[in-house]
Amino acid sequence: MPHYLSMYDSRFLHVWDLGGRDWTLTIARVTGEELTAQGGRKSKKPVVYFRGATKGLALNKTNGAAIAGMYGVDTKEWIGKAVTLYGTQTEMSGRIVECIRVRPRIPGERPAEVLPDVPVDEAMLQRQHETALAAAAEPRHPVQYHPTQGPLTYGARGPAPEGGNDGS
Repeated sequence: MPHYLSMYDSRFLHVWDLGGRDWTLTIARVTGEELTAQGGRKSKKPVVYFRGATKGLALNKTNGAAIAGMYGVDTKEWIGKAVTLYGTQTEMSGRIVECIRVRPRIPGERPAEVLPDVPVDEAMLQRQHETALAAAAEPRHPVQYHPTQGPLTYGARGPAPEGGNDGS
Protein backbone atom coordinates (compact mmCIF):
# COMPACT_ATOMS: atom_id res chain seq x y z
CA MET A 1 0.00 0.00 0.00
CA PRO A 2 1.51 3.35 -0.91
CA HIS A 3 2.07 5.94 1.79
CA TYR A 4 -0.20 8.95 1.23
CA LEU A 5 2.78 11.30 1.20
CA SER A 6 4.22 9.40 -1.76
CA MET A 7 1.43 10.91 -3.86
CA TYR A 8 2.78 14.44 -3.56
CA ASP A 9 5.22 15.74 -6.14
CA SER A 10 8.77 15.36 -4.96
CA ARG A 11 12.04 15.06 -6.80
CA PHE A 12 13.78 13.56 -3.76
CA LEU A 13 13.60 10.14 -2.11
CA HIS A 14 11.68 9.88 1.13
CA VAL A 15 11.41 7.00 3.58
CA TRP A 16 8.06 5.86 2.17
CA ASP A 17 9.68 5.37 -1.26
CA LEU A 18 11.73 2.51 0.22
CA GLY A 19 8.65 0.39 0.88
CA GLY A 20 9.84 -0.74 4.30
CA ARG A 21 12.98 -2.53 3.12
CA ASP A 22 16.67 -1.89 2.51
CA TRP A 23 17.80 -0.96 -1.01
CA THR A 24 21.33 -1.36 -2.31
CA LEU A 25 21.76 1.04 -5.23
CA THR A 26 24.59 2.24 -7.46
CA ILE A 27 25.48 5.95 -7.42
CA ALA A 28 25.12 7.46 -10.91
CA ARG A 29 25.99 11.09 -10.13
CA VAL A 30 26.32 13.62 -7.30
CA THR A 31 25.35 17.27 -7.70
CA GLY A 32 25.29 20.31 -5.41
CA GLU A 33 21.78 21.79 -5.37
CA GLU A 34 20.03 24.62 -3.59
CA LEU A 35 17.09 23.26 -1.59
CA THR A 36 14.27 25.15 0.07
CA ALA A 37 13.15 23.83 3.47
CA GLN A 38 9.77 24.35 5.09
CA GLY A 39 9.59 27.97 6.11
CA GLY A 40 11.49 29.09 3.01
CA ARG A 41 15.03 28.64 4.36
CA LYS A 42 17.44 27.85 1.52
CA SER A 43 20.57 25.75 1.77
CA LYS A 44 22.96 24.00 -0.58
CA LYS A 45 23.29 20.23 -0.21
CA PRO A 46 24.77 17.35 -2.17
CA VAL A 47 22.14 15.27 -3.97
CA VAL A 48 22.96 11.67 -4.92
CA TYR A 49 21.23 10.14 -7.95
CA PHE A 50 21.14 6.39 -8.46
CA ARG A 51 21.11 4.18 -11.56
CA GLY A 52 17.54 3.49 -12.57
CA ALA A 53 15.96 5.75 -9.93
CA THR A 54 13.95 8.81 -10.87
CA LYS A 55 14.47 10.61 -7.54
CA GLY A 56 17.66 11.77 -5.87
CA LEU A 57 18.63 11.56 -2.19
CA ALA A 58 19.38 14.96 -0.66
CA LEU A 59 22.25 14.20 1.71
CA ASN A 60 22.21 15.40 5.26
CA LYS A 61 25.56 15.48 7.06
CA THR A 62 25.01 12.05 8.63
CA ASN A 63 24.44 10.33 5.28
CA GLY A 64 27.21 12.32 3.59
CA ALA A 65 29.65 11.23 6.31
CA ALA A 66 28.57 7.59 5.92
CA ILE A 67 29.32 7.62 2.17
CA ALA A 68 32.57 9.56 2.66
CA GLY A 69 33.63 7.03 5.29
CA MET A 70 33.29 4.24 2.73
CA TYR A 71 34.51 5.92 -0.45
CA GLY A 72 36.38 9.12 0.50
CA VAL A 73 35.44 12.80 0.46
CA ASP A 74 35.79 13.32 -3.32
CA THR A 75 32.25 12.87 -4.68
CA LYS A 76 33.67 11.96 -8.12
CA GLU A 77 34.99 8.78 -6.48
CA TRP A 78 31.45 7.84 -5.39
CA ILE A 79 30.24 7.35 -8.97
CA GLY A 80 29.64 3.66 -9.71
CA LYS A 81 29.83 2.69 -6.03
CA ALA A 82 27.02 0.93 -4.17
CA VAL A 83 25.30 2.12 -0.99
CA THR A 84 22.48 0.62 1.05
CA LEU A 85 19.56 2.86 2.03
CA TYR A 86 17.19 2.01 4.86
CA GLY A 87 14.35 3.72 6.71
CA THR A 88 14.58 4.57 10.39
CA GLN A 89 13.68 7.36 12.82
CA THR A 90 15.57 10.33 14.23
CA GLU A 91 14.88 13.27 16.50
CA MET A 92 14.45 16.61 14.75
CA SER A 93 13.34 19.80 16.49
CA GLY A 94 12.18 17.81 19.51
CA ARG A 95 10.08 15.37 17.44
CA ILE A 96 10.69 11.82 16.28
CA VAL A 97 10.49 11.70 12.47
CA GLU A 98 11.05 9.04 9.82
CA CYS A 99 14.16 9.36 7.68
CA ILE A 100 16.44 7.58 5.22
CA ARG A 101 19.91 6.56 6.35
CA VAL A 102 22.90 5.17 4.47
CA ARG A 103 24.39 2.04 6.05
CA PRO A 104 28.01 2.96 6.89
CA ARG A 105 29.55 -0.18 5.39
CA ILE A 106 30.27 -1.19 1.81
CA PRO A 107 27.42 -3.45 0.71
CA GLY A 108 28.13 -7.05 -0.15
CA GLU A 109 24.98 -7.67 -2.17
CA ARG A 110 24.49 -6.87 -5.84
CA PRO A 111 22.85 -3.45 -6.31
CA ALA A 112 19.30 -3.22 -7.58
CA GLU A 113 18.90 -1.45 -10.89
CA VAL A 114 15.65 0.33 -10.01
CA LEU A 115 13.33 1.07 -7.13
CA PRO A 116 10.15 -0.65 -8.35
CA ASP A 117 6.87 1.22 -8.59
CA VAL A 118 4.36 0.00 -6.03
CA PRO A 119 0.92 -0.74 -7.49
CA VAL A 120 -1.84 1.54 -6.22
CA ASP A 121 -4.72 -0.06 -4.29
CA GLU A 122 -7.57 2.41 -4.93
CA ALA A 123 -9.89 0.90 -2.29
CA MET A 124 -7.17 1.16 0.35
CA LEU A 125 -6.48 4.77 -0.65
CA GLN A 126 -10.15 5.62 -0.20
CA ARG A 127 -10.19 4.02 3.28
CA GLN A 128 -7.00 5.88 4.24
CA HIS A 129 -8.50 9.14 2.99
CA GLU A 130 -11.70 8.62 5.01
CA THR A 131 -9.69 7.71 8.12
CA ALA A 132 -7.49 10.81 7.72
CA LEU A 133 -10.56 13.06 7.34
CA ALA A 134 -12.16 11.57 10.47
CA ALA A 135 -8.92 11.99 12.45
CA ALA A 136 -8.57 15.60 11.29
CA ALA A 137 -12.05 16.39 12.64
CA GLU A 138 -11.16 15.19 16.16
CA PRO A 139 -9.75 17.72 18.68
CA ARG A 140 -6.03 17.25 19.15
CA HIS A 141 -3.55 17.98 21.89
CA PRO A 142 0.11 18.57 21.08
CA VAL A 143 2.13 15.48 21.95
CA GLN A 144 5.81 15.04 21.32
CA TYR A 145 7.84 11.91 21.90
CA HIS A 146 11.14 11.81 23.71
CA PRO A 147 13.41 8.98 22.49
CA THR A 148 13.85 7.50 25.97
CA GLN A 149 10.99 8.95 28.05
CA GLY A 150 8.08 8.39 25.65
CA PRO A 151 5.22 10.87 25.16
CA LEU A 152 5.58 14.38 26.57
CA THR A 153 2.49 16.58 26.80
CA TYR A 154 2.65 20.34 26.72
CA GLY A 155 0.48 22.59 28.86
CA ALA A 156 0.17 26.36 28.71
CA ARG A 157 3.56 26.76 30.39
CA GLY A 158 5.59 24.42 28.17
CA PRO A 159 6.94 20.92 28.78
CA ALA A 160 5.70 19.07 31.84
CA PRO A 161 8.18 19.07 34.72
CA GLU A 162 9.67 15.88 36.19
CA GLY A 163 6.87 13.89 37.87
CA GLY A 164 4.09 16.00 36.30
CA ASN A 165 2.35 15.53 33.01
CA ASP A 166 0.58 18.79 32.19
CA GLY A 167 2.68 21.61 33.61
CA SER A 168 0.28 22.35 36.50
